[in-house]
Amino acid sequence: MEESSDSNKLAFESIASVSKVLSFMFVEQYIIYDARVAYAMNWIFLKTNSSKVFFTMPESRNSKLNTLDISTLSRLSNVKGHINNIGINKMVSNSDKNIFIKS
Repeated sequence: MEESSDSNKLAFESIASVSKVLSFMFVEQYIIYDARVAYAMNWIFLKTNSSKVFFTMPESRNSKLNTLDISTLSRLSNVKGHINNIGINKMVSNSDKNIFIKS
């Protein structure tokens, strides 16, 4: 089986489902990427002040993750970027381009 033909056949609605399947099918090439992984990585970045960019958060059904929104915390860590964009249309989305890694 070729990787590209198998991975293209997968038709799941979310990246979390697809990444879980691909990580088992192609262990050397894919990792599981879901809300818990993204949250943990972003929390480490925030806590250690080791990055100025963060992973985008897939939707989660986990109420604990949704209670303390890491995307908001990531944005707050870059308040200067938001202040520089006050009054500009699409202020948050413009600032987010510099904060979040493209998914």
